[in-house]
Amino acid sequence: MPLHFKRNEYLPTDRNQLLHIQSGYVRTCTLTWEGEIVTLGFWSVGSVIGQRLAQMESFQAQCLSEVVVDLLGDDYVISQAQIFAHSRQLTDLIKINHCREVKLRLLQFFCWLAMRFGEQDANSHLYKIPMNLTQTEIAESIGITRVTVARLLKKLESDGMAKWTPREKWLSPVAFQRVPQMLPSINKPNS
Repeated sequence: MPLHFKRNEYLPTDRNQLLHIQSGYVRTCTLTWEGEIVTLGFWSVGSVIGQRLAQMESFQAQCLSEVVVDLLGDDYVISQAQIFAHSRQLTDLIKINHCREVKLRLLQFFCWLAMRFGEQDANSHLYKIPMNLTQTEIAESIGITRVTVARLLKKLESDGMAKWTPREKWLSPVAFQRVPQMLPSINKPNS
């Protein structure tokens, strides 16, 4: 039986339990010893997530939209593709988080989200990011402050690289030209 959750709710994270996402977007996280949030990945329809797969003691799964999940039984066998999907996301996020220039780090993160989850508008050639991330969630995901995110969003908008409103998040093709080809492993999610 599917379970329904609202935005900002946390999914159940029993040690052995796995969840199959039927709809919506989820961010998985862990906590540092100092209590700071570290993002492990972003997931959508078809993804399997859980503490057993992430192998993290302090594992959290935050709903970024309305989410519907199915609980998978204890006997569910994790596939090699699902393990690789988690590893690939961690690798991509580590690469992004090690970019020293924070404006480029933010731009890389947005391009990664757009390529992984987004859609390109045929008329305008803009890339829509379907997740409604808050500035705090963005900051936590790439290791900068919320104030820095706000300042850099304004700069990206004035440079014509992004349109960022509470309802819509768009990236211009110019944004992708500014990002080095550092994310060759990006694929649309289905794992």
